[in-house]
Amino acid sequence: MERARRALRLAVELAPSDVDVRYNLGLALEYDARGRRYGEGHPREEAIAAYRRALQIDPRRADAAENLGILLIQAGRPGEATLVLRRAGAQHPDNVGVLYALGLALEHGEDGTRRGRKARLTEAIQVYGKALGKDENHVPALWNRAELRIVLNQDEEALADLAILRKLIPDDADVEFNRALVLARLGRKNEASAALMDFESKGGDDEAARRLRASWD
Repeated sequence: MERARRALRLAVELAPSDVDVRYNLGLALEYDARGRRYGEGHPREEAIAAYRRALQIDPRRADAAENLGILLIQAGRPGEATLVLRRAGAQHPDNVGVLYALGLALEHGEDGTRRGRKARLTEAIQVYGKALGKDENHVPALWNRAELRIVLNQDEEALADLAILRKLIPDDADVEFNRALVLARLGRKNEASAALMDFESKGGDDEAARRLRASWD
């Protein structure tokens, strides 16, 4: 990978306006950033700069905007990510990756009031819905929407999402745990108990199941 980065940096020097070279340098640096402690001089910052430059050269590069947005979220800058991804979303309203990344940025955003937080999470739910309108089997978008609906006490809607997830990822124990949580909140204790048994049978944590059962008493 180090050779690839050196080659791409040289390519940037030779062709500074080549958007593909800038984008590929961002990819290489993003890969290098994985697993490293974040701080000054971290490859992630150079990757962010490479993607920004790619977008300056070609503002319609949806893949660069998506990757830049994700890196900004990881760097704790969801507000910047939201601006980048809103711009990309306006240009590419059907791009599932951009829509999903925008949902993430909204989900991780910051605001000073409870009303502001609710509005932001509600918009994230809507954006995930747009992504699912383009790809109904997009598990990460469906999963995140279900969890946000649980947070906002939209229990019937969350159950509908969880039912789809149950079909898409049938061996996932966490789907059953969330189903048990929501069903219990709706007062459907027998169904909740059955979901919790499914959670345990799929390898779910016994202590988590015990604590959830205790909360029903």
